[in-house]
Amino acid sequence: MQRLFAIVFSIPFLGVPIAMISMLWSHDGFGGPPIAMKIAGSLICGAVGFAGLFMMFTAIFGKAASRHNAVNRSQLTTSKTHEYKCTNCGAGIGVDSDISPSGDIKCQFCNSWFNVNTI
Repeated sequence: MQRLFAIVFSIPFLGVPIAMISMLWSHDGFGGPPIAMKIAGSLICGAVGFAGLFMMFTAIFGKAASRHNAVNRSQLTTSKTHEYKCTNCGAGIGVDSDISPSGDIKCQFCNSWFNVNTI
């Protein structure tokens, strides 16, 4: 269903630039756009068309997103993140805790900082 939605969504990104480029370059003579406008419009339409082509290509040949491919936040938690405890209040340190490059961790409960290298 997601692939079908992506393919249908990408069709205007392909069709509209093709129609705009054909309209820009088919009107010659009196009342037609100047050459600078034709070139600029063609470049913009080309970029939008390329984006539509990329969307369609990835919808057809890309790997489908599913619940099995999505990373569950509970899978990211390891036992290593929970073995550290705050030196001030004793609360366990989770994956959402702030940590500095030097190893300082901020407790989510008492907002105190401590260093994991000194524990």
